[in-house]
Amino acid sequence: MKFTALANAFTSAVALAALAADDKRVKTVAALEAACLAADGDTVKITSNILDHALALSVPAVIEEKGELAVPVVRLAALAAGFPPKTEITVQSDGPVARVACGRSRFRLPTIPIDDLPAVPTIIEMTGGITLAREEALALFSRPFFAASNEQTQFYLCGILLHDIDDDLVAVATDGHRLARVTLAGATGLSSDRTLIIPNSAIKVLLRLLADKNNECITLARSRTLLAVEGSSFRFVSKLIDSTYPSYERLIPRPSGNAVTIDRVELAQALDRIAAVIDPAVKAMRLVGLQWALDEPALRLCIPGHDLADDILDAEVAGTGKVALQILHLAEIAAEIEGKCIHIDTNGNVGPVVITDPDDPDVLILQMPCAWPFENATAA
Repeated sequence: MKFTALANAFTSAVALAALAADDKRVKTVAALEAACLAADGDTVKITSNILDHALALSVPAVIEEKGELAVPVVRLAALAAGFPPKTEITVQSDGPVARVACGRSRFRLPTIPIDDLPAVPTIIEMTGGITLAREEALALFSRPFFAASNEQTQFYLCGILLHDIDDDLVAVATDGHRLARVTLAGATGLSSDRTLIIPNSAIKVLLRLLADKNNECITLARSRTLLAVEGSSFRFVSKLIDSTYPSYERLIPRPSGNAVTIDRVELAQALDRIAAVIDPAVKAMRLVGLQWALDEPALRLCIPGHDLADDILDAEVAGTGKVALQILHLAEIAAEIEGKCIHIDTNGNVGPVVITDPDDPDVLILQMPCAWPFENATAA
Protein backbone atom coordinates (compact mmCIF):
# COMPACT_ATOMS: atom_id res chain seq x y z
CA MET A 1 0.00 0.00 0.00
CA LYS A 2 1.17 3.51 -0.81
CA PHE A 3 -0.64 6.86 -0.83
CA THR A 4 0.07 10.58 -0.66
CA ALA A 5 -2.21 13.11 1.07
CA LEU A 6 -2.10 16.80 1.98
CA ALA A 7 -0.64 17.16 5.45
CA ASN A 8 -3.37 19.41 6.90
CA ALA A 9 -6.25 17.10 5.94
CA PHE A 10 -4.40 13.94 6.94
CA THR A 11 -3.21 15.42 10.24
CA SER A 12 -6.72 16.58 11.18
CA ALA A 13 -8.16 13.14 10.46
CA VAL A 14 -5.60 11.14 12.42
CA ALA A 15 -5.90 13.61 15.32
CA LEU A 16 -9.63 12.86 15.49
CA ALA A 17 -8.94 9.12 15.26
CA ALA A 18 -6.43 9.47 18.08
CA LEU A 19 -9.00 11.35 20.18
CA ALA A 20 -11.46 8.48 19.75
CA ALA A 21 -8.75 6.00 20.83
CA ASP A 22 -7.35 8.06 23.71
CA ASP A 23 -8.78 5.89 26.44
CA LYS A 24 -6.80 4.55 29.42
CA ARG A 25 -8.56 1.21 29.14
CA VAL A 26 -7.11 0.46 25.69
CA LYS A 27 -3.52 1.65 26.01
CA THR A 28 -2.31 -1.83 26.93
CA VAL A 29 -4.01 -3.50 23.95
CA ALA A 30 -2.16 -2.80 20.71
CA ALA A 31 -5.11 -3.75 18.48
CA LEU A 32 -7.35 -1.17 20.20
CA GLU A 33 -4.91 1.72 20.05
CA ALA A 34 -4.34 1.17 16.34
CA ALA A 35 -5.82 2.92 13.33
CA CYS A 36 -6.46 1.06 10.11
CA LEU A 37 -5.45 2.98 6.97
CA ALA A 38 -7.19 1.64 3.85
CA ALA A 39 -6.21 3.16 0.49
CA ASP A 40 -8.56 2.70 -2.46
CA GLY A 41 -9.89 4.83 -5.32
CA ASP A 42 -9.04 8.45 -4.54
CA THR A 43 -9.31 8.36 -0.74
CA VAL A 44 -7.69 6.83 2.29
CA LYS A 45 -10.09 5.65 4.99
CA ILE A 46 -8.83 5.98 8.56
CA THR A 47 -10.64 3.81 11.13
CA SER A 48 -10.12 3.57 14.89
CA ASN A 49 -12.12 1.16 17.03
CA ILE A 50 -11.97 0.81 20.81
CA LEU A 51 -15.10 -1.39 21.05
CA ASP A 52 -17.16 1.23 22.93
CA HIS A 53 -17.07 3.40 19.82
CA ALA A 54 -15.54 3.42 16.36
CA LEU A 55 -14.72 6.25 13.98
CA ALA A 56 -14.11 6.14 10.23
CA LEU A 57 -12.88 9.20 8.33
CA SER A 58 -12.17 9.72 4.64
CA VAL A 59 -9.29 11.86 3.36
CA PRO A 60 -8.61 12.67 -0.34
CA ALA A 61 -5.37 11.06 -1.48
CA VAL A 62 -3.37 9.97 -4.49
CA ILE A 63 -3.30 6.17 -4.35
CA GLU A 64 -0.23 4.59 -5.90
CA GLU A 65 -0.89 1.13 -4.52
CA LYS A 66 -4.14 -0.08 -2.95
CA GLY A 67 -4.10 -1.88 0.37
CA GLU A 68 -4.36 -1.42 4.10
CA LEU A 69 -2.21 -1.36 7.20
CA ALA A 70 -2.65 -0.66 10.91
CA VAL A 71 -0.39 1.57 13.04
CA PRO A 72 -0.50 3.04 16.57
CA VAL A 73 -2.82 5.99 16.00
CA VAL A 74 -1.64 8.25 18.83
CA ARG A 75 1.95 7.98 17.63
CA LEU A 76 0.91 8.59 14.02
CA ALA A 77 -1.10 11.66 15.05
CA ALA A 78 1.83 13.10 17.03
CA LEU A 79 4.15 12.52 14.08
CA ALA A 80 1.78 14.06 11.52
CA ALA A 81 1.22 17.12 13.73
CA GLY A 82 4.90 17.99 13.34
CA PHE A 83 4.72 18.41 9.56
CA PRO A 84 4.00 21.78 7.87
CA PRO A 85 0.27 21.90 6.95
CA LYS A 86 0.75 22.71 3.26
CA THR A 87 3.14 19.85 2.55
CA GLU A 88 2.35 16.30 1.42
CA ILE A 89 2.64 13.14 3.50
CA THR A 90 3.38 9.77 1.93
CA VAL A 91 2.61 6.54 3.75
CA GLN A 92 3.56 3.08 2.47
CA SER A 93 3.73 -0.40 3.90
CA ASP A 94 7.06 -2.19 4.09
CA GLY A 95 6.67 -5.55 5.77
CA PRO A 96 6.44 -5.11 9.57
CA VAL A 97 6.73 -1.31 9.39
CA ALA A 98 4.95 1.67 7.85
CA ARG A 99 7.15 4.26 6.20
CA VAL A 100 6.04 7.88 6.62
CA ALA A 101 7.70 10.59 4.53
CA CYS A 102 7.28 14.34 4.23
CA GLY A 103 9.76 16.37 2.18
CA ARG A 104 13.20 15.11 3.10
CA SER A 105 12.05 13.60 6.40
CA ARG A 106 11.66 9.83 6.73
CA PHE A 107 10.15 7.86 9.63
CA ARG A 108 9.07 4.30 10.42
CA LEU A 109 6.25 3.12 12.66
CA PRO A 110 5.49 -0.49 13.67
CA THR A 111 2.46 -2.11 12.07
CA ILE A 112 -0.17 -4.27 13.72
CA PRO A 113 -1.67 -7.31 11.95
CA ILE A 114 -4.99 -6.37 10.34
CA ASP A 115 -6.49 -9.68 11.51
CA ASP A 116 -5.87 -8.62 15.13
CA LEU A 117 -8.19 -5.61 14.84
CA PRO A 118 -11.68 -6.01 16.34
CA ALA A 119 -14.74 -5.93 14.11
CA VAL A 120 -16.24 -2.46 13.70
CA PRO A 121 -19.69 -2.22 15.39
CA THR A 122 -22.49 -1.94 12.87
CA ILE A 123 -26.20 -1.23 13.19
CA ILE A 124 -28.06 -4.25 11.87
CA GLU A 125 -31.62 -3.55 12.97
CA MET A 126 -32.34 0.18 12.94
CA THR A 127 -35.08 1.31 15.33
CA GLY A 128 -34.99 5.03 14.53
CA GLY A 129 -33.31 7.60 12.34
CA ILE A 130 -33.28 11.27 11.38
CA THR A 131 -31.32 13.71 9.22
CA LEU A 132 -30.41 17.12 10.64
CA ALA A 133 -28.46 20.18 9.61
CA ARG A 134 -24.99 20.22 11.15
CA GLU A 135 -25.87 23.23 13.34
CA GLU A 136 -28.93 21.42 14.70
CA ALA A 137 -26.98 18.27 15.56
CA LEU A 138 -24.21 20.34 17.13
CA ALA A 139 -26.71 22.19 19.35
CA LEU A 140 -28.23 18.92 20.58
CA PHE A 141 -24.87 17.55 21.68
CA SER A 142 -23.01 20.69 22.76
CA ARG A 143 -25.52 22.85 24.64
CA PRO A 144 -26.65 20.40 27.37
CA PHE A 145 -23.25 18.70 27.71
CA PHE A 146 -21.98 20.92 30.54
CA ALA A 147 -24.68 19.48 32.84
CA ALA A 148 -23.83 15.80 32.23
CA SER A 149 -22.60 13.90 35.28
CA ASN A 150 -19.07 12.51 35.64
CA GLU A 151 -19.96 10.46 38.72
CA GLN A 152 -19.58 6.80 37.73
CA THR A 153 -21.81 5.60 40.56
CA GLN A 154 -24.64 7.25 38.58
CA PHE A 155 -23.46 5.86 35.25
CA TYR A 156 -26.85 6.37 33.60
CA LEU A 157 -26.40 10.16 34.00
CA CYS A 158 -22.90 10.19 32.43
CA GLY A 159 -24.14 11.20 29.01
CA ILE A 160 -26.88 12.89 27.01
CA LEU A 161 -30.37 11.49 26.48
CA LEU A 162 -32.03 11.99 23.10
CA HIS A 163 -35.74 11.26 22.85
CA ASP A 164 -38.89 12.39 21.07
CA ILE A 165 -41.56 14.45 22.82
CA ASP A 166 -44.63 14.91 20.64
CA ASP A 167 -43.26 16.47 17.41
CA ASP A 168 -39.89 17.49 18.86
CA LEU A 169 -36.49 15.94 19.51
CA VAL A 170 -35.12 16.70 22.98
CA ALA A 171 -31.58 16.42 24.37
CA VAL A 172 -31.21 16.26 28.16
CA ALA A 173 -28.27 16.09 30.57
CA THR A 174 -28.13 16.30 34.36
CA ASP A 175 -25.71 15.67 37.20
CA GLY A 176 -28.35 15.81 39.92
CA HIS A 177 -27.50 19.42 40.81
CA ARG A 178 -28.42 20.99 37.49
CA LEU A 179 -30.27 19.96 34.37
CA ALA A 180 -30.10 21.26 30.79
CA ARG A 181 -32.69 20.54 28.12
CA VAL A 182 -32.50 21.56 24.46
CA THR A 183 -35.51 21.12 22.18
CA LEU A 184 -35.34 20.79 18.39
CA ALA A 185 -38.82 21.54 17.10
CA GLY A 186 -40.36 19.43 14.36
CA ALA A 187 -37.72 16.67 14.42
CA THR A 188 -38.96 13.22 15.37
CA GLY A 189 -38.32 9.61 14.48
CA LEU A 190 -35.06 8.92 16.28
CA SER A 191 -36.15 7.53 19.65
CA SER A 192 -39.50 7.07 21.33
CA ASP A 193 -38.07 5.68 24.59
CA ARG A 194 -35.49 6.75 27.20
CA THR A 195 -32.69 4.35 26.30
CA LEU A 196 -30.79 6.49 23.77
CA ILE A 197 -28.16 7.67 26.28
CA ILE A 198 -24.90 8.65 24.56
CA PRO A 199 -21.84 8.42 26.86
CA ASN A 200 -19.67 11.43 27.60
CA SER A 201 -16.64 9.94 25.85
CA ALA A 202 -18.61 9.67 22.62
CA ILE A 203 -20.00 13.21 22.97
CA LYS A 204 -16.46 14.64 23.13
CA VAL A 205 -15.59 13.00 19.81
CA LEU A 206 -18.87 14.08 18.21
CA LEU A 207 -18.31 17.72 19.16
CA ARG A 208 -14.98 17.69 17.32
CA LEU A 209 -16.52 16.01 14.29
CA LEU A 210 -19.49 18.37 14.11
CA ALA A 211 -17.22 21.43 14.31
CA ASP A 212 -16.24 20.71 10.68
CA LYS A 213 -18.49 22.95 8.56
CA ASN A 214 -17.89 20.79 5.47
CA ASN A 215 -20.42 18.31 6.87
CA GLU A 216 -23.65 20.14 6.00
CA CYS A 217 -26.07 17.30 6.78
CA ILE A 218 -25.80 14.81 9.62
CA THR A 219 -27.64 11.48 9.74
CA LEU A 220 -28.39 9.84 13.07
CA ALA A 221 -29.53 6.21 13.27
CA ARG A 222 -29.99 3.96 16.26
CA SER A 223 -30.52 0.34 17.19
CA ARG A 224 -31.23 -1.07 20.61
CA THR A 225 -27.57 -0.77 21.67
CA LEU A 226 -25.85 1.55 19.16
CA LEU A 227 -25.99 5.08 17.76
CA ALA A 228 -24.48 5.88 14.36
CA VAL A 229 -23.74 9.48 13.35
CA GLU A 230 -22.68 10.10 9.76
CA GLY A 231 -21.52 13.13 7.79
CA SER A 232 -19.99 13.52 4.36
CA SER A 233 -16.48 12.75 5.61
CA PHE A 234 -17.03 10.55 8.69
CA ARG A 235 -19.04 7.78 10.26
CA PHE A 236 -19.09 7.41 14.04
CA VAL A 237 -20.68 4.49 15.90
CA SER A 238 -21.00 4.37 19.68
CA LYS A 239 -22.42 1.95 22.19
CA LEU A 240 -25.22 3.39 24.30
CA ILE A 241 -25.29 3.44 28.08
CA ASP A 242 -27.26 0.34 29.02
CA SER A 243 -29.96 1.93 31.17
CA THR A 244 -33.21 3.87 31.13
CA TYR A 245 -32.99 7.60 31.82
CA PRO A 246 -34.92 8.89 34.85
CA SER A 247 -38.22 10.74 34.40
CA TYR A 248 -36.76 14.24 34.63
CA GLU A 249 -39.93 16.10 33.58
CA ARG A 250 -41.38 15.93 37.08
CA LEU A 251 -38.50 18.14 38.28
CA ILE A 252 -39.45 21.05 36.01
CA PRO A 253 -41.60 23.46 38.05
CA ARG A 254 -44.33 25.71 36.72
CA PRO A 255 -43.53 29.44 36.46
CA SER A 256 -43.66 30.90 39.98
CA GLY A 257 -44.22 34.55 39.08
CA ASN A 258 -41.10 35.45 41.06
CA ALA A 259 -38.55 36.19 38.37
CA VAL A 260 -35.76 38.49 37.31
CA THR A 261 -34.35 39.21 33.84
CA ILE A 262 -30.77 40.46 33.75
CA ASP A 263 -28.15 41.24 31.11
CA ARG A 264 -26.07 38.10 30.69
CA VAL A 265 -22.68 39.79 30.44
CA GLU A 266 -23.37 42.05 33.41
CA LEU A 267 -24.39 39.04 35.49
CA ALA A 268 -21.23 37.15 34.53
CA GLN A 269 -19.08 40.13 35.50
CA ALA A 270 -20.91 40.49 38.83
CA LEU A 271 -20.33 36.81 39.60
CA ASP A 272 -16.61 37.31 38.95
CA ARG A 273 -16.61 40.22 41.41
CA ILE A 274 -18.42 38.18 44.06
CA ALA A 275 -16.02 35.25 43.61
CA ALA A 276 -13.04 37.59 43.94
CA VAL A 277 -13.90 38.65 47.50
CA ILE A 278 -14.63 35.17 48.84
CA ASP A 279 -11.81 34.05 51.12
CA PRO A 280 -9.92 31.29 49.22
CA ALA A 281 -9.16 29.60 52.54
CA VAL A 282 -12.86 28.94 53.17
CA LYS A 283 -13.56 25.25 52.58
CA ALA A 284 -17.35 25.58 52.56
CA MET A 285 -19.37 25.62 49.36
CA ARG A 286 -19.04 28.96 47.57
CA LEU A 287 -22.44 30.58 47.20
CA VAL A 288 -23.92 33.71 45.70
CA GLY A 289 -27.17 35.18 46.97
CA LEU A 290 -29.69 36.65 44.53
CA GLN A 291 -32.42 38.99 45.78
CA TRP A 292 -35.03 41.19 44.15
CA ALA A 293 -38.30 42.92 45.07
CA LEU A 294 -41.13 44.74 43.31
CA ASP A 295 -40.19 48.12 44.76
CA GLU A 296 -36.80 48.19 43.02
CA PRO A 297 -36.05 47.19 39.38
CA ALA A 298 -32.72 45.63 40.33
CA LEU A 299 -30.97 42.39 41.18
CA ARG A 300 -28.84 42.39 44.32
CA LEU A 301 -25.98 39.91 44.64
CA CYS A 302 -24.27 39.08 47.93
CA ILE A 303 -22.44 36.35 49.80
CA PRO A 304 -25.09 34.67 52.00
CA GLY A 305 -24.32 35.08 55.68
CA HIS A 306 -21.58 37.68 55.15
CA ASP A 307 -21.35 41.43 54.54
CA LEU A 308 -18.42 41.22 52.11
CA ALA A 309 -20.41 42.13 49.00
CA ASP A 310 -23.53 43.97 47.93
CA ASP A 311 -23.60 44.24 44.13
CA ILE A 312 -26.64 45.88 42.50
CA LEU A 313 -27.54 45.47 38.80
CA ASP A 314 -30.38 46.97 36.80
CA ALA A 315 -32.98 44.31 36.00
CA GLU A 316 -36.59 43.61 35.14
CA VAL A 317 -38.33 42.02 38.12
CA ALA A 318 -41.60 40.23 38.79
CA GLY A 319 -42.67 39.31 42.32
CA THR A 320 -39.94 38.84 44.92
CA GLY A 321 -37.03 36.46 45.08
CA LYS A 322 -34.32 35.34 47.46
CA VAL A 323 -32.20 32.33 46.59
CA ALA A 324 -28.66 31.02 47.07
CA LEU A 325 -26.82 29.16 44.31
CA GLN A 326 -23.39 27.66 43.80
CA ILE A 327 -21.47 30.51 42.21
CA LEU A 328 -19.40 28.31 39.87
CA HIS A 329 -22.51 26.58 38.55
CA LEU A 330 -24.32 29.86 37.90
CA ALA A 331 -21.24 31.31 36.17
CA GLU A 332 -21.05 28.25 33.94
CA ILE A 333 -24.73 28.55 33.07
CA ALA A 334 -24.26 32.24 32.23
CA ALA A 335 -21.50 31.22 29.82
CA GLU A 336 -23.75 28.63 28.15
CA ILE A 337 -26.65 31.01 27.50
CA GLU A 338 -26.21 32.55 24.05
CA GLY A 339 -28.73 35.41 24.17
CA LYS A 340 -28.35 38.92 25.55
CA CYS A 341 -30.33 38.28 28.76
CA ILE A 342 -30.92 35.57 31.36
CA HIS A 343 -34.31 34.94 32.95
CA ILE A 344 -34.27 33.44 36.48
CA ASP A 345 -37.45 32.11 38.09
CA THR A 346 -37.48 30.78 41.65
CA ASN A 347 -39.70 29.67 44.50
CA GLY A 348 -36.85 30.16 46.92
CA ASN A 349 -35.40 26.99 48.42
CA VAL A 350 -38.45 24.78 47.79
CA GLY A 351 -37.57 23.64 44.29
CA PRO A 352 -35.22 24.02 41.31
CA VAL A 353 -34.42 27.47 39.97
CA VAL A 354 -35.49 27.75 36.31
CA ILE A 355 -33.01 29.60 34.07
CA THR A 356 -33.91 30.40 30.47
CA ASP A 357 -32.88 32.54 27.53
CA PRO A 358 -35.68 35.00 26.63
CA ASP A 359 -34.45 34.92 23.02
CA ASP A 360 -34.43 31.12 22.78
CA PRO A 361 -37.41 29.25 24.25
CA ASP A 362 -35.91 25.90 23.20
CA VAL A 363 -33.28 25.98 25.97
CA LEU A 364 -34.17 25.32 29.62
CA ILE A 365 -31.78 24.94 32.56
CA LEU A 366 -32.53 23.95 36.15
CA GLN A 367 -30.23 24.67 39.09
CA MET A 368 -30.86 23.29 42.55
CA PRO A 369 -30.73 26.02 45.24
CA CYS A 370 -28.66 25.87 48.42
CA ALA A 371 -29.61 26.61 52.01
CA TRP A 372 -29.31 30.30 52.90
CA PRO A 373 -28.61 31.28 56.51
CA PHE A 374 -31.52 33.73 56.47
CA GLU A 375 -31.06 34.90 60.01
CA ASN A 376 -27.45 35.95 59.27
CA ALA A 377 -27.93 37.48 55.83
CA THR A 378 -26.78 41.08 55.93
CA ALA A 379 -26.92 42.29 52.33
CA ALA A 380 -30.56 42.84 51.52
